[in-house]
Amino acid sequence: MSTTFVLCGLATSSARDADSEVARALSAPPARDGALRISATTRLPEEVAESEELARRATALGLVVTPSVRTEVLGAGDRRYVAVSDPTLPERATLSSGQWGDGDGEATVPEAAARRLGVTPGDRLTLGTTTVRVVGTWTADQPGDPRWFGDPAIGSGSDAGAVGPVVVTARTLAALPEPSTSSWVLTTPSGAGRAELADWATEVPALVMDANEGAVDVVGALGRRVEDVARADASVAATRAVCLVLVAVLNAVATWFVVGALRRARSRETVVLRARGGSRPQLLLWYGADALAAGAAGVLLGVVGAAALIGAPGWTAVAASTALVTVVTAMRAWPMSGSSASGHQQPGASRADAAPVTVVGVVLVAAAVLSALRVSWASDIVVADGAGQVTTDLVGVLAPALVLVAAGLVFVALARPLLGSAARLAARTSTRLAAVLSLRLAARRARAQAAATMLVTLVVGCVLTAAAGSASTSDLVARTHEAAAGADVRVTFDVAPLVDGQSPAVDLTPYADLPGVTSVRPAVSTDVGVADVTTTLLAVAAPLGPDGEDSDGPVPAGPVPVAVTTRLADVLDLRPGDEVEVLVQVAAARFQGVVSRVADHLPGLPGDSGMLADLRTVEDRLSDREAPLAVNTLLLESRDPPRSAEAVTTVVERPYAVTTAQATDDGTVGSAGSWVWVVLTAVVVGGCGLAAVVVGGARRGRREAAVLQALGATSSERLRALLGEVALAVVLGAAAGVVGAGIVAITVLPSLGHALVADGSPDVGFTVAVDGAVLGWAAVGVAAVVVLLGLASARVLRSADLEALREEAA
Repeated sequence: MSTTFVLCGLATSSARDADSEVARALSAPPARDGALRISATTRLPEEVAESEELARRATALGLVVTPSVRTEVLGAGDRRYVAVSDPTLPERATLSSGQWGDGDGEATVPEAAARRLGVTPGDRLTLGTTTVRVVGTWTADQPGDPRWFGDPAIGSGSDAGAVGPVVVTARTLAALPEPSTSSWVLTTPSGAGRAELADWATEVPALVMDANEGAVDVVGALGRRVEDVARADASVAATRAVCLVLVAVLNAVATWFVVGALRRARSRETVVLRARGGSRPQLLLWYGADALAAGAAGVLLGVVGAAALIGAPGWTAVAASTALVTVVTAMRAWPMSGSSASGHQQPGASRADAAPVTVVGVVLVAAAVLSALRVSWASDIVVADGAGQVTTDLVGVLAPALVLVAAGLVFVALARPLLGSAARLAARTSTRLAAVLSLRLAARRARAQAAATMLVTLVVGCVLTAAAGSASTSDLVARTHEAAAGADVRVTFDVAPLVDGQSPAVDLTPYADLPGVTSVRPAVSTDVGVADVTTTLLAVAAPLGPDGEDSDGPVPAGPVPVAVTTRLADVLDLRPGDEVEVLVQVAAARFQGVVSRVADHLPGLPGDSGMLADLRTVEDRLSDREAPLAVNTLLLESRDPPRSAEAVTTVVERPYAVTTAQATDDGTVGSAGSWVWVVLTAVVVGGCGLAAVVVGGARRGRREAAVLQALGATSSERLRALLGEVALAVVLGAAAGVVGAGIVAITVLPSLGHALVADGSPDVGFTVAVDGAVLGWAAVGVAAVVVLLGLASARVLRSADLEALREEAA
């Protein structure tokens, strides 16, 4: 039952979570990263026709197309307006007063614009030579919705000093004197999931490429967003597959030992059947029918439980779990040639039975070593083909389970001779009977000891791998996003690169007054050339030191100190102290710089290649500068980043994008839920398997316990001997699990984590972290299992049958 419940639950919950995570990542801020705007001059039919054809292709792909027409700035006295025709406005906004303007000469405005103008429904506005009547005001449902494409006027009511948007009908807009631009904003629907993403991963980038090659204007990063989300989803699918394999292996091993315990419980009946001429198929039918009868009921209960608690599982999960139970049960129920029906080893059969087991063990260890080395060398578990389709590497999926199994096999192989030597040494030197008996029992019952060790290895290895996998990948995503943001809140403007009359400087005053904001640092992010390499320069108003703090002071003389990323330093062969000539391309000006430090990533640089410098120093050293560099980035420190980011929309007056340093505020896809199922399997299913092995061993050892009792051993000594045997298996298995999980954390987890972040993201490095909550709950569960096993073993040793065996031994 537990096998079916866990497999069905993992498959169902992970698929459901993946769909919701994909939908969130596709529409995550900033808005311009989750949308694509295609624009054409309205009076040019060729451009309009090309744009409409691209919009039709986007609609056929299932994308949402939001059309609009926008005029240039309209002047009327001392007022400047922007007029828009937006037929889908009621789908994205809510009326605050009045009604929607459906007739010619009617207009609606955002509440923020109405406050700036001091108008209410019924008032009139003059747009050039046309007068319109305001019939309603409205507010955007979500100002950060990608369909708005970062329009600043939606929240603040102003775009570079022009009030609006004044929304009118298409006929009213056509009568206005200023030229207009037709736009189509392409976004993903809110309910999009993995099924749609599979098609978009290749089709949307192709659409973007065709649009860029045409005559229309294209702005936005929807194609890159889809590619990044598809890659992250492939990593999550790989994580889910890794978890499914771990769960399946642990369930298979536990089922093997549970069925073996059932087989040993039927050993007396089997002896009778063999004595009466029963064949192997008859014995298989005897074992198998008994086990499958219980298994069928367990499968049914598992499916019902998973459906009731999580959701209806797919037929694939049900069939896979049923097949796993059936195959393992049939294999374990098949009578072995080297063993008698009672389970005792026949003379001369040990080597014959050990040979194939040894060969299989060597193959598994070799496969584990090769798979771990391959995944570590490739450093990416996600593979992209020439068409842009992303898939997961099968070797990387199997590697964690192979490594854990191999670690258990190696420790079992090493422990067997060591236990024998330890038992002989203890017999000569130790006066403690329980310790000697524990070592001798462990050495004599090598198969039972190996079984318990292997189960403990898988349990401990799965728990540690899950705790490290969940925490390490989440930590990598969080640190990457924080490094790219460079501050609690990052605001990026779409402005002209140089300040002039048409593009005035950004007013910083309103941002300092936003709720929660403690400091505002203006910055310029621009492309620069160093030698023949084009990279990114982030020039911040105050230099960022190694600890991230600002340092004020006079502008230093000499070359501009610049910090560079390791990747850029490797390409240009730079070292601290080297001088470089930097060309600021937008200003057609240069400055002389000196490398102050080299780091894997620099705070605020959104990529893994670039340089960081002080804005004042850069502007002071620029040669032949015609106009000041335009501030296009604000780094805000805040006590309440979500509240500050939300308030940006009320003051921003330029096309913008706003992000926070929070890891959930990006286009990544989470995978923590799948690891929880691995821990649940390790505690529940692994506990069942350990119970079968330990209690079964206690039952088989009752005759030995009876002999010891007849020889004068106390019940406490007998119990300590049995528990000592179990403790040896637990210690060996725990050590093997720790080693195996450590190897997985070093070789496989970095590949899973790096695929979650976009290509070209800051290189913050992968560090192994452990989820303390997951580890704590797992430790409580494992401790409970160990206590219950001890109580069950004690009960077996004190059973009434033991007294009869003692009298027989005496």
